[in-house]
Amino acid sequence: MISVSEGFNTVDLGKYYSILPSVRDYSIDWYLKKMKGKRVKKDFSYSSKNNVKFLSVNELKNLLKKI
Repeated sequence: MISVSEGFNTVDLGKYYSILPSVRDYSIDWYLKKMKGKRVKKDFSYSSKNNVKFLSVNELKNLLKKI
């Protein structure tokens, strides 16, 4: 889950999102370039409410087998 307040420091890395520290001298632009990520839209959030893909029971079981 990524709340709207965390969206300000969130970077989209394709398959994953990364929530960066909210330290003043931390360079989000450097991280975007280094990790080839992109900024999320303003007021971005990620939760069950706005998720477009849900895993099936079999998909969840397969993921757990990999742990």
